[in-house]
Amino acid sequence: MQYWAGLLPAVIVSAASAADLPVKAPAYAAPAASPWSGFYLGGGLGFRASETSETFAAESIGGGPLLPASAVTPNAATSEPLNGIALRGNLFAGYNFQVTPRWVLGIEGDVGFADQTTNFAGRPFPNQGFATFSPADGIAERTKWDASARARLGFLVTPATLVYATGGAAWQHFDLSTSCKSALCASSFLLGLPFGNNTLTPALTDSAVTRLGWTVGGGVETSLGGHWFARADYRFADFGPTTFTITRISTFVPFNPIVDTANVPLRTHTVSLGLAYKFGDEVAPSGASTGWLDGVLPVKAPAMKAPAASLWNGFYVGAGLGLRANDSGVTTTAAADAVVVGFSPTNTTNEPLDGTAFRGAPYIGWNWQIAPRWVAGVEGDVGVDHIASGIWLLAGRSCL
Repeated sequence: MQYWAGLLPAVIVSAASAADLPVKAPAYAAPAASPWSGFYLGGGLGFRASETSETFAAESIGGGPLLPASAVTPNAATSEPLNGIALRGNLFAGYNFQVTPRWVLGIEGDVGFADQTTNFAGRPFPNQGFATFSPADGIAERTKWDASARARLGFLVTPATLVYATGGAAWQHFDLSTSCKSALCASSFLLGLPFGNNTLTPALTDSAVTRLGWTVGGGVETSLGGHWFARADYRFADFGPTTFTITRISTFVPFNPIVDTANVPLRTHTVSLGLAYKFGDEVAPSGASTGWLDGVLPVKAPAMKAPAASLWNGFYVGAGLGLRANDSGVTTTAAADAVVVGFSPTNTTNEPLDGTAFRGAPYIGWNWQIAPRWVAGVEGDVGVDHIASGIWLLAGRSCL
């Protein structure tokens, strides 16, 4: 009580004296971060890596029963990779609810587009027992548009920076196509027939599907001032296996129809950088009392005054976690048939061996701040992941 009794007269005197002085212009301060509640709309650019393969499941000839791959081609491989990576653009929209000073709940939807095709040359059927070694023949997987509807949970590490986790439903449109256009593909030689040509129709097949799956991921968003914010995020999606049925008709009537089924599982990884605009008033963050969600991850509130920027000079060490996608392939320049003497096609084919995997990387470096806004440095890192891609090239003829 004695402290307050002594302080009150001093405050009154100071206020009276200040009334005789001219008003000083307020010091410039950065605009307060706007609250996170509200509707937002934005766009992003990044990459989508598809992780998939085509696995021969069963075959039927001349209307007979579907026989499993192990019975049709017992000594042949049954699967081939069709992985790939492509540039992806997307639009997103959502609504945030800042339920406490530190926690943000939200809902979001997005639509993305990336046109990526991976072709496995020399395979006109899902049945890997047929190998024509011709680039005119092949089986390909193509991914196009995708979409998602997700919930979000975010934590404000500072009033202007949000880290979040997200998950929900995802959709992916993709198709499986085959090509049988070379002379060898339609010849009686390929089918083991001792007479004439054996025309197969259609030469091209295309089966498209839109799959519903699930997705999880996370990211970070930061306010750029005003109503704008930037983000970086990653999402994984799994759409499960899809069974495709491919039917062709032969001029050799006893073979009609030729039916092959293939299983194609699909998973995707998307990485994106985005920019968005949040609608609503630009006011300071709410000063509401702490809610029960803040107790889940207590963090000391930062001082309102921004800390002075530290010098960037010096040694540093760290570690990172992310993805690595490889873009690789094997080229067949010639092949020989051990059964048929003199059969040695020389067509050149290229088969994909792409892959995507999680990657961990410790790193170290040294920075020199050569000017107030310029930093030069050296850095080294070592990354570890595990990507396995397989391919089986068959040199031989198969009979249906």
